[in-house]
Amino acid sequence: MTHRKEEQIPDPAEDYNEWIRNRYNPGYYLGGRISPLMRASQSLFSATEKRIGAVLAVVFLIILLVGCLWRLLRESAG
Repeated sequence: MTHRKEEQIPDPAEDYNEWIRNRYNPGYYLGGRISPLMRASQSLFSATEKRIGAVLAVVFLIILLVGCLWRLLRESAG
């Protein structure tokens, strides 16, 4: 007999195969599920870590933009 906990754990490989087989099938309802890879990547970081990462990404983009603008201003002035 199988244990109750073993029945509750879904098989990730089978879940991925089902998603691949039926993602473009218009008559097959996957329950609005996203890709198993996306689901796994979402659980890697906590909400706080995601916020910190977003803030760091925004700061990086601002620094990159200022650097590009600085170079353009220096070239046009000289």
